Amino acid sequence: LLQAHHAAWTTQLFVGNNLESQSHLIQGDALYDLEKHRNHAFTYGGHDPGVCAKTTASEALFLLGYPEQATAKAEDGVALANKIAHPFSLAMAHYFMAQVYQYRLEVDTVGHQAQVAIDMCEKHGFESFLAQATVLLGWATAASGESELGIETIQRGLKAWQATGTGMRRPYFLALLGDALLRANLLAEGIEVVSEAEALIKKTGETRWQAETLRLKGALLEQKNSAADDVEIAYQRALDIAQQQDAKSLQLRAAISLCRFWQSVGRQREASELLAPLFSWFSEGFEAPDLIAAKTLLRELQ
Repeated sequence: LLQAHHAAWTTQLFVGNNLESQSHLIQGDALYDLEKHRNHAFTYGGHDPGVCAKTTASEALFLLGYPEQATAKAEDGVALANKIAHPFSLAMAHYFMAQVYQYRLEVDTVGHQAQVAIDMCEKHGFESFLAQATVLLGWATAASGESELGIETIQRGLKAWQATGTGMRRPYFLALLGDALLRANLLAEGIEVVSEAEALIKKTGETRWQAETLRLKGALLEQKNSAADDVEIAYQRALDIAQQQDAKSLQLRAAISLCRFWQSVGRQREASELLAPLFSWFSEGFEAPDLIAAKTLLRELQ
């Protein structure tokens, strides 16, 4: 039963069913017993299900709009992985810690945790999380202002990830590359990468990062001075998909981009009416970059 929930919480998260994923996470975590289930790390998937429940919950909680609870769960995952002294589970936990801080857009912590994961993976020969953590390190490098090095690092991680034979998370990693290209003002390349991510999402059904992928498409089109209708459609689709998935954090991020766009064309009232109730929904994480950005924009609009 624990492993049934384990399979379900990951699957539901990847296809954008965040509330269903959270339900399986709660039930699975309640079943988990350290002594009874520690052997599962050697039988199912190579990692501890209790650690996975906590690290995956960090993803679900962020998406559902609880960024502080998300980071707390990621920390719990690292603590449990240390307690059971299972190296692969610990490398995984540090990767997920880096990932949840990437979700939050907190660059320095992403870089630190990604490097911790990389060091562990290189020590033990864990190719999977080495590739994934390299992508996150590249994003942090690009977001810190070293665009060329960051883009090269992301591309190296993507190549290594592809070599493992899996397509999981590739749409998310492509979105990170698109973000780095946007920061470097390499707009045509960014649109090409985001289009690749869109095609892959359609093919695989891995929709968990679809809203952010579309928001990035809108940002790239806006920066490229594309037709206003195309920009607005991309932002609106991002907003709609995030709402359908109960992904409040991505809904807020899409709303910020759409409202800034509306502000630039004199539609301040519409922007305020969209953003204000969404911002007021949040009950935590007010020091996180997205919520700071939303609060600042609301002040400007009002």
